[in-house]
Amino acid sequence: MAKNPYFKYQASEPRLMEDLIIESIKINGDDYIYIAREAFNRDYLFGEDIGSKFKDSGIIEMYLKTFDSNTGSELFSKFGLELKDRLTLIVSKRRFEEVITSHFPSVLRPREGDLIYSPITYELYEIQFVENEVPFYMGNKNFVYELTAQTYQHNQEQLQTGMENIDVIETNAKDLLTYIDISGVTGEFQVNETVYVGNNPEDSDFSGVVTNWSELNPDVMYLKSVQGNISSAISSVIKGSDSGAEAIVDGNLGNTTDYVTTYEFGKNDDIRKESRTIIDFSEVDPFSEGNY
Repeated sequence: MAKNPYFKYQASEPRLMEDLIIESIKINGDDYIYIAREAFNRDYLFGEDIGSKFKDSGIIEMYLKTFDSNTGSELFSKFGLELKDRLTLIVSKRRFEEVITSHFPSVLRPREGDLIYSPITYELYEIQFVENEVPFYMGNKNFVYELTAQTYQHNQEQLQTGMENIDVIETNAKDLLTYIDISGVTGEFQVNETVYVGNNPEDSDFSGVVTNWSELNPDVMYLKSVQGNISSAISSVIKGSDSGAEAIVDGNLGNTTDYVTTYEFGKNDDIRKESRTIIDFSEVDPFSEGNY
């Protein structure tokens, strides 16, 4: 049987239905911050973003479909604790075009990989999938997007939204490190040990915790949790509290966020030090098991 010809959607009816949907989202929803991903170092061979940042953002109302609680779980894997919390959001197509697309023309629709900041949980969620046919052509037109998002895991992306409560996520993920120029190194500094200038770590003019130092590049040391004035430590002897290694501070090279703080529970450094007691890896005696 053919569709009843006496019942037709008038041109004004879909607009009315869309207005009612927008109004219901504004009444029952919340304001969320939509943050667009910008890829600035894309690998077209493997189809991935080696470097990306989040800068453009806008506030738009959305309806939390999974309103009772987030679905998902936390689990321990070989990579550590993984957060699998998910939520489903409904956003109006017309409102998205008015708020987001009008200001950022390249963002024509919600995109997988973009972020959403929730004011309810104070967390970032990464969009995993965008469904644009739910409900299925109600009134011969689709009015909303259904977004499935999962807890965002920071992976060295830059957060430059200008909103402190969001940008601080990057700051917390990567400590602001100070790197200094040293010379005359005697001994071997250890990662995660405290280095200081003075008589002892408790009463020192300058101190910090080593995050990166290598015999291959012994003239540069990366420090976190720096205390004191580095200018007063120049030309002074800096000592390692655990290793007993010493060096002369030649200058302050500034700050960087390029190096992530060493995982404090990692055993790599312990294994490396233990291996030195078995095999001499130096250039003098690299293969033997003793001083021959």
